[in-house]
Amino acid sequence: MAGAVLEQFRASHEAILQEVSGTAERQRVFAITNACLFADGAGGASAELKRFLSQAEHHISSARSAGVLDLQSVRTFADYIMQGLLVCLEEIVAAIQKDCEAFLEKARQKRGEDSREIIRCVDEIVSAAAFSRMIALNAKISAARAGEYGAEFSALTNEIKDVSERISQSSESIRSRLQG
Repeated sequence: MAGAVLEQFRASHEAILQEVSGTAERQRVFAITNACLFADGAGGASAELKRFLSQAEHHISSARSAGVLDLQSVRTFADYIMQGLLVCLEEIVAAIQKDCEAFLEKARQKRGEDSREIIRCVDEIVSAAAFSRMIALNAKISAARAGEYGAEFSALTNEIKDVSERISQSSESIRSRLQG
């Protein structure tokens, strides 16, 4: 059973290393975690985890071959786990948490920037729709002056006005959703 637990721990350690050292984007997102894992050029927390895995394997294999564990060796290993390994794991968790918080903050900022840009575009669309309505109104006045010759043109200006109003309503709906 201890071997299976150790293997799961090893797999988790390898998964973390693979995740944080993957693409350039992942390395950027997990910058703090990478610094924690590979600090001081000596492997940092990653070296500490490898040391733990090695010592744990040694103790498990000694127990299997001898059928008995050396009590002093187990106490030393337990002290190491309580003092060294847990601190190391806490540092890794704190680093991952900081990376996640930084990533979320950047995502929030990006979402805010994107929302402001969309609102700016919506404002442009509303402005163009208002301008189209004004053109349609001027065209309708000209069509009325033309009398029966402008009747068809008058129907077209009504359509342009209706489309402009629908565009304005849709744009306002988008704006209110982004601001609300």
